[in-house]
Amino acid sequence: MNKACIFDFDGVMIDNEKYWEREKLNIFSEIYGADIASKLDKTLGANMDAIHARAVSLGSKVPVEKMYEAGDRHAKIVYTQSPITEGLDELLAKLDVMGIVMGVVSASPKWWIDLALARIPHAGVLKTIISLHDRADLAHKPAPDGYREAMNALGSTPETTMVIEDSNMGIASAKAAGAYTIGLRQNAVDGYSMEGADTYIDTISQVAQIALSFRNIKTN
Repeated sequence: MNKACIFDFDGVMIDNEKYWEREKLNIFSEIYGADIASKLDKTLGANMDAIHARAVSLGSKVPVEKMYEAGDRHAKIVYTQSPITEGLDELLAKLDVMGIVMGVVSASPKWWIDLALARIPHAGVLKTIISLHDRADLAHKPAPDGYREAMNALGSTPETTMVIEDSNMGIASAKAAGAYTIGLRQNAVDGYSMEGADTYIDTISQVAQIALSFRNIKTN
């Protein structure tokens, strides 16, 4: 069995959550109207279908396709201009040298992710990229499906897998999959309180130190 590190994407590999949280207010007001938009509350970590379902429960009659169209328009800016997380590329190189296999599990469409990955020199070390948006067969976070699928693809077990997350839904997903779960505060939205992770770090570069203990785990 391999040792693995699986990354959430938004807010972990790219510092875009603050921008998205601001833009979502405009997107939701444009699509659903100001009243429903004001009632949607915090959506960090929620996928688009879940957000739309919440809007429908509040009375929206707008088809979900309208939300996707607006999201796609903004995504081209978000994923090509938001900063890549400082220290990420160096971390990918270090983990690769350690022999730790890596992947991504995200609620975002794969083409959004690819826009940002094209800007990361060592992105080629990522062995699997799972877009829950594109995989109708996998339940969204906080369900464990995505992380379990990634472990299978990477040839790791929950005991030999660490996951880096920045949202409580993502943390719950990783924990439900049995992985050692790290809460990354580096790009956190102001006032957001993470809960349920095994440990918390302030910079993604700290993952390299945690990975040392995983390198020493015996595997069958």
